[in-house]
Amino acid sequence: MRVLMSTMAAMLILCGTHLPAGAQTANTAQQRTDAPRQQSDPSNQPAVPSNVHDATAFYPPLSRRLGEQGRIRVSFTIGEDGTVSKPSVVLSSGFDRLDQAALAAVMLWTYHPEMKDGKPIATTKLAEINFSLDDELLPPSTVLYGAAADYPKDALDGKVEGATSVGLLIGPAGNIQRLEFANSSGSQSLDNASIMLVHRSKFAPATVNGVAVSTAFVVTVTWLLPGHRPPVTDVPNAH
Repeated sequence: MRVLMSTMAAMLILCGTHLPAGAQTANTAQQRTDAPRQQSDPSNQPAVPSNVHDATAFYPPLSRRLGEQGRIRVSFTIGEDGTVSKPSVVLSSGFDRLDQAALAAVMLWTYHPEMKDGKPIATTKLAEINFSLDDELLPPSTVLYGAAADYPKDALDGKVEGATSVGLLIGPAGNIQRLEFANSSGSQSLDNASIMLVHRSKFAPATVNGVAVSTAFVVTVTWLLPGHRPPVTDVPNAH
C-alpha cells in the first residue's frame, strides 16, 4: 500500500502494524493551522483553526469518475469548545455528492474559539471548499480490507462489494472524538460493518514537535468478495 508520510499524522494500529494516516497537505480546501493569535489583545480574538482543514480525501471517487467538480460555500457554527456544528450549504457546487462531502469534511474541523472579553463565545463562519479535477489526487489516508469473518451475510449472499470512507477526528489521547461518513459504499450493511471495524481499531495520536494533538483523516474500508482481493501482501485486513 502506497502511503504518504506527514509530520502531522495520526496512526492506525492494526494487528501490530502502525499505518500513517497520510499527508494532509493538498491544495483543496486547505487552511493553515499554525496561524498565531494576534498578540495585541489576547482577551479579544477571532476563531482560528486548530487542526488541518483539508477536504481532499473527501472528494467522492464517483464524482471524479463522472467529471463532477465545483466550489461549495459552507456556513457553520464554531462553538465555545472550538468544535463545528450546524453546517449548511450557502452556495452549491451543483452536485449533491460534492455538497455532502464538503459538509462531512467541515464537521471534522476544530478551532481555537473566538474570544471576547477573555471568554470563549460561539460564532458563525463561512468557508469555501473547491473540488477540482485538476488537483493532485492523494491516496486515501488509510485503506483497509474487510476480513471475510466480518463480511455482512446479506451482502455476501447478494455478492455485494463496495468501499466505505469514514472521516475521523482523533484526539490527543488517541480516541475517536468525531466520526463522519465521507463516502458510502452504497450498501447499508457494508457501511454499518465499516463503522464497527473502525470503532474496534486503536489509534496513536498525531504529534507536532513531540506533543500529541488532534487531527482529522479518512479511513477507507474496502469489501471484496472471496477470490476478488488483489494479489498483494502489504494491504492489511481490518480486525
